[in-house]
Amino acid sequence: GVKFVEMLRNKANAWCCGGGAGITYVLFPKLASQIAECRIAEARDVGADCIVTACPMCITNLKPVARRTGISVYDISEIVAKTAGVV
Repeated sequence: GVKFVEMLRNKANAWCCGGGAGITYVLFPKLASQIAECRIAEARDVGADCIVTACPMCITNLKPVARRTGISVYDISEIVAKTAGVV
């Protein structure tokens, strides 16, 4: 029941979430939040209702912004567990 869609910027052209390996998130929180807002907007533009990532910094940086927009952010392991009926 999951439909996968790519954001406009993906694969080799993908943008960072703004967490920047924790450096941007810690040292420049306003910039990190602005970058996260751009990624959330890109997800909305393709009709996504959630973002799935394997990066812990993406989850940390995107979730607060995503909550304000109604988009969910999941770790890939959460999606695997849900589809396997574990959760």
